[in-house]
Amino acid sequence: MYPLVLEVNASVGLKTVAEFVAYAKANPGKVSLASFGVGTSSHMAGELLKSMTGINVVHVPYRGGAPMVNDLLGGQVQAAVDVVANSLPHIRSGALRALAVTTTMRLETLPDVPTVDETVPGYEALRASGPENQSSSCRIDNHSYGL
Repeated sequence: MYPLVLEVNASVGLKTVAEFVAYAKANPGKVSLASFGVGTSSHMAGELLKSMTGINVVHVPYRGGAPMVNDLLGGQVQAAVDVVANSLPHIRSGALRALAVTTTMRLETLPDVPTVDETVPGYEALRASGPENQSSSCRIDNHSYGL
């Protein structure tokens, strides 16, 4: 299982999940949330956030994490959900701001970054890989859903 991170371009000015949700609610259909592909764990994590918070953001799917992060860095999209390992160098450099990780516990690699669950109780999304885990999963209120 690989943790994901909800992140924004540092120039966006949002610093928390609560600020992101408030901004998205104040600007319905105008905030872009990128994923590394349709039906991927990144996409499903964004859909779960939309469902649990009632926000209306525009899903922007990419063909992989690299082009997604490039456009996030360039300001073509405002926010994204990515695998932590892919975005970590950009988060550490300050080019991207991690709003939250999608695990239920904070990560050792990003100890100051809260979980989405701290703002949206019950939220959890992870990326599964390997022959025994060919799908993504999300958990809501202690129920696991294979996606």
